[in-house]
Amino acid sequence: MIRKNRLDAKSFFQDFDLHNHFKVSQKIFRQVLTSLGLTLTTDEVAKIALVYGDDKGEIKYAEFLKDSNCLEYIIHGPTSGLKSTYVNKDKDFTGEKEHEKLLNKIECMIKKDRIRLLEYFQDHDILRKGYLPH
Repeated sequence: MIRKNRLDAKSFFQDFDLHNHFKVSQKIFRQVLTSLGLTLTTDEVAKIALVYGDDKGEIKYAEFLKDSNCLEYIIHGPTSGLKSTYVNKDKDFTGEKEHEKLLNKIECMIKKDRIRLLEYFQDHDILRKGYLPH
């Protein structure tokens, strides 16, 4: 869910980590995950604290995020044989000869699928030059 919505989960936790120790209380941990769309019970948070907690019961969120693998975005990574997360949708642009109609159709698809174009292009602009190669 974090990858799909392109959220930076670490920054959500850092907003509450006033001393930059990369740890937050169990209550804050639960609140942040709830704001990210993942609702946990108090018992579940306590179990997470057993693994990622310190002696005061605070949860080390940086280790949790690292182990949950939501910080890494691999573009053009080596193929592992697993199914791709990309779902090819057959878009038929045949018959669209007018430029306005084509742009309108693209705009409607972007709005319908809630695609964030800026982030999409930035992901593929590896050198951050502001353009994509042919």
